[in-house]
Amino acid sequence: MEKLKVIFQVQGCDSDDGDDAEYSLDAIHEEIIDKDKIEDTRQAILQKLIDNPPKHKIHDNYLVNDVLWLDLKDNELYRDEDSFHYDFWEYMIDDKYEG
Repeated sequence: MEKLKVIFQVQGCDSDDGDDAEYSLDAIHEEIIDKDKIEDTRQAILQKLIDNPPKHKIHDNYLVNDVLWLDLKDNELYRDEDSFHYDFWEYMIDDKYEG
């Protein structure tokens, strides 16, 4: 199976206001996984947040999105800019994925 580097962003919010909710960028996970395990990994990250919330629980609701896929040579294969949190751009620039 093809391995990919997948970058997940974790966003948190205190309320469930739907489209009006204000989410913060809480974490970024870089995982090297099989291409067919992206959704399983996304769900595992979310479940870990539910089962083991941060020591100082910050939010009640979390979103986990796979926002960037790269091959193992860091060539970009997929980018979901519509899901990028505005603070994620700083990470992109700092880590050379700005494309």
